[in-house]
Formats: sequence, structure tokens, C-alpha cells
Amino acid sequence: MNYQEVIEEMFARLPMFSNIGGAAYKANLSNTLSLCKSINNPQQNLRCVHIAGTNGKGSVSNMLASIFQEAGYKTGLYTSPHLKDFRERIRINGQMISEKDVLKYYALLSSKADEIQSSFFELTVVMSFAYFIDNKTDIAIIETGLGGRLDSTNVIQPDISIITNIGYDHQQFLGKTLDKIAFEKAGIIKKDKPVVIGLYQNETAHVFLEKSLKEKAPLYYSKDFNKNVQLIDNDEYISNNKKFKCPLTANYQTENITTVLSAIDVYNAYYSDMPISEKATFLGLKNILQNTGFQGRWQTIRNNPKVIVDVGHNIDGIREITKQLLKEKFNHLKIVYGAVKDKDVDSIINLLPKENTSYYLCEPPLPRKLPLSELLTIAENHDITVSFSHEDPKTAYNKALKDADKNDLILVLGSFFIVSEIL
Repeated sequence: MNYQEVIEEMFARLPMFSNIGGAAYKANLSNTLSLCKSINNPQQNLRCVHIAGTNGKGSVSNMLASIFQEAGYKTGLYTSPHLKDFRERIRINGQMISEKDVLKYYALLSSKADEIQSSFFELTVVMSFAYFIDNKTDIAIIETGLGGRLDSTNVIQPDISIITNIGYDHQQFLGKTLDKIAFEKAGIIKKDKPVVIGLYQNETAHVFLEKSLKEKAPLYYSKDFNKNVQLIDNDEYISNNKKFKCPLTANYQTENITTVLSAIDVYNAYYSDMPISEKATFLGLKNILQNTGFQGRWQTIRNNPKVIVDVGHNIDGIREITKQLLKEKFNHLKIVYGAVKDKDVDSIINLLPKENTSYYLCEPPLPRKLPLSELLTIAENHDITVSFSHEDPKTAYNKALKDADKNDLILVLGSFFIVSEIL
């Protein structure tokens, strides 16, 4: 089979959470461990950093990968989901895995995956471990997919674990309360290995304390490092009187940058064999886009009219987006929005602006989509102005573009899979 045939087979034959939701979720690590065992357990020799959290883990993962790369280390990066190309998930020094290597590792793993009825995510996680080991990475940055304790990535022994924040998402798997969700995320805390928590939250602090004590894992909060990160102008930030640049310009990135700077301090304290200088840290933040190919976080993709895309899709993510909107100047706002059906769309729509705003509603191209008819009903209940609706995100977006004056703002959000259709 050629590359395209393999990708189509992976998407079609393996249960994929992005497509079908809960039916693809495996509530244990047995399949991942079986796949690893079938290729001599690459995860056992993988030096890595493990990152979980409700929001921000993608930003933190990419920032850290860029920083390690600037420090001169051969750096693997595993993230999910992808936006345009499956190979975005697996990178070394920013370069996506080759089509040839996708074929190679699929051939190695596909028989075992069929035998145990592996999920798409389980297969791709193990594929990344093997790829990183075979290419002798110095460090790999591994982002969890869903949760932590039972996430397929949670078979590694990281140098350091990072948990960005805890919010409401995937409650059907992780629990209905913040402390239950925190319990699942805390599952990535490993024995004797330091953990950095990005955001101190009263509701979850006891969960992380109990887990860290149980594992004898040194526990740190970003707030204790007094980084005082502020966005001061365009892409310019400041931390304790030191200015640096980062092209991720949403104000919500201040929390993520604080987490990253704190994690670098902890890493340097525990792993003197792989030091990371302040110069490499600030260069990594400055060069994140070219170093990692990161996209989709308050990203301006055109001007006149200005178009911003953001993959924010849960309540906390949307709340941050609405705050960021207050900093934008425009005549009229046009929101292109669609969602998957396991999100609290009713609460999300309630958070989004109503005045001086028109909506262009659509569906992500997935079986897991929230049908447009249901989205229209929710919109009607919230008395928002729907200017146009269509199943296809591109059609909805193109209509918004056609309707927009040059001083309007178009915002595309609601799902990775809406944004991916527009990029």
C-alpha cells in the first residue's frame, strides 16, 4: 500500500475518538502495552516530558519542544489531534515523520493492532515511541490525548510531568467534578519524578498533593516561581523585567508561558546533564512557529477583513477567547462555529457575544459532529443572529468572507475539525 492508502486504512479500520467518540476510548492501558511489547518496549528507554491538562497542553508542549531544540537537543514531539496532515502528530526538531516511516511503523504494528483491536490513538502513540527511539532523540515531549491516568501515552517514565490546568471537558470519561477530573490528570505523576502544576485551583490542590505524596514526587506550582509574565505589546512579553518575544499573542498564553518557564527551572534543578539556558528558553519561545509548525491558537490567517482561528472548544477555552475578543477592534463580528456533540454547546453559546455579532453555523466533517439542525435549535434558544448555516465549514466561512467589510472581524472556532477545514 502507498501512504494515502495506509492513512485511509488507519482512519477507517481503527476506532478513532475524533470520529466516533466514546466507542474508541479504552479505559485501560493493556492495548498500548501489548503494542509496545510487540516491538521491544520502546517506551522503556524513552527520555521524555509528559504533559496533561484541560487547556493549554498543546501550547506548552510546543513551547517546550522549541526550547529544547534551541538548547541543541534532538527533540521529539508527539501531539494530537492533527489539523491538516496526520504526520503533524509526530515530529523531530519540527520535521514531521516521513510518509516512508509512517508506512514502516504501520507495517510493524498493524498485525498486532488488528489482533487486539487497537484504537487509532493507541497505534499512533506507540508508533511515535518507536520512531523517537530509532532516531535517537535526546528528549521527547509527549502530550496526553484524553485525561492522563488511562491515556495511552501513560506508559512512559518521564523526567518531569506537567499538568496545565483543570476544567470541564470529556466529563463522560473523566468525571463530573473538577476533583475527579484532576484525579485522572494526576495519573501522569510518577514515582520520585517532579511535577509542575500550571494553575493553582482550590478545588484540585488536595488531589495533586495526595498523589504526589503517594508517589514521593516533588510537587511545584507555577505561582511559586514568581515569573510575573505579562503580554505588553503585540508579540512582546515581559517576565521580571526581562523582555522576550513569542508569536502566540493571546493573553491566555501568559499562563502557559509561566508554566513553561517554571518547568524549565525545575528541569534544570533536577537534570544538570541537559541544561537549558535562559537564551535557549527565550529563543525557543520566539521561534516556536518555525521550530514546531504550531497552529490554531488565536492565529490571524488574513487581514481586510481580519480572520482569526482558534481551536478552543470547551467552556474554559471559549471563556478565554471571549476575553481576548475585547482587545480586538472591528466594526462587526462574524463567528463561524460548529462543534462535536459531546461538548456543552448550550453553555458555550451562552458565553459567546450576541451584540453586533452574526453567526455562520456549520458541522465538523465527522460522525461525532453536532448536527446542524441541533445547533440551530440551540442558537434559536439563545436568540443569536444566524446569518447563514451550512453543513460544510468552508462554505460557511466563504459566505462570512463574502459578507464581511474590510473592517469586520471573522472568528472561526468550536473545534479542531472546523479550524482544520479553514487553514
